[in-house]
Amino acid sequence: MNADGIRSGFISFFYGTHMMVQWIEFETADEQTRREMITQVAESAARDLTAYEVLADMLTYHGETAVLVELARQAMPHLQTNTALTSRRKQELVAQATDMLIFQYIESGEDDLAALQAVLERYMPVDEAQLASFVAILRGERAYQWQLSHFVIEDMTEERQQAAAQNTAVLMLAFLGYLHQQELIPLSKGNIMRQLWPVYLVERRTGQLEERPDMTAVIRGQRPRPVIRPKPHPLCPDKVTLEQYLAKLLNYQTQPYKAAAVFTLIPAWLRFLQTCQLIDQTQQITVSAELKSMADDLAACLSDFSDDPALRRDVMVWE
Repeated sequence: MNADGIRSGFISFFYGTHMMVQWIEFETADEQTRREMITQVAESAARDLTAYEVLADMLTYHGETAVLVELARQAMPHLQTNTALTSRRKQELVAQATDMLIFQYIESGEDDLAALQAVLERYMPVDEAQLASFVAILRGERAYQWQLSHFVIEDMTEERQQAAAQNTAVLMLAFLGYLHQQELIPLSKGNIMRQLWPVYLVERRTGQLEERPDMTAVIRGQRPRPVIRPKPHPLCPDKVTLEQYLAKLLNYQTQPYKAAAVFTLIPAWLRFLQTCQLIDQTQQITVSAELKSMADDLAACLSDFSDDPALRRDVMVWE
């Protein structure tokens, strides 16, 4: 991962045109000041969605579920009336808000599903059976017997590809429950991995994370020799494409919290896959050893993308 390439052209945009709340000031603020910060960002969300999303990412990474629920509650009326947002984007924002309500419900130990459904239906219609299943998986109350064939989609019919995608979605939800129950990771932070890991796997499978050739060299007729790498495990990362994906999150989407969450939760993902008997211990050790060498470069990059010391610290203790 080239830290210099990731840094260029970012700082002036990120800090120059948007109102940002830094973690250090939020963490040390009293409750009244925190509420004022949340309200200010929420009320300006329609005209400054970037500030809203950055604050939400920060709070999500740090497991501030209750604050996220309040941020969404205040911001949603402004976001829903914003004609510049597409219907799909509004649906995504609603899904984020309802996820946090479910996470708050589970983390608080509440057991009144009807009350949760009533709160969720302030945002959207809710299927009672699907909600009950969602909550049960997150609480580790559903057991699955997975096989690798459930997730491999090469040379499959469209119907089987859709089934594999659905299997991946359920696996990621089970992983989120595992993170909360076994690794004591906040559901909000784990949800970053739940949302982004399938994206990484699809982009790798479709060749979107391959290193691009130098076009100047290509024009000169200096075509690079193709690099033949061993085919990776369909659910495990490999260093080359993971570097490309994290660089994309940082350089093009300016999402340091998401990049840090994905990288730091990979060891837990590998442990989870082993408990599901989808990889063995040798595969877990091999993948971990290959990826651990990325920590220094990623930590250096994150220092330029965020003032939050937790990102660098968490990356450096990758395990």
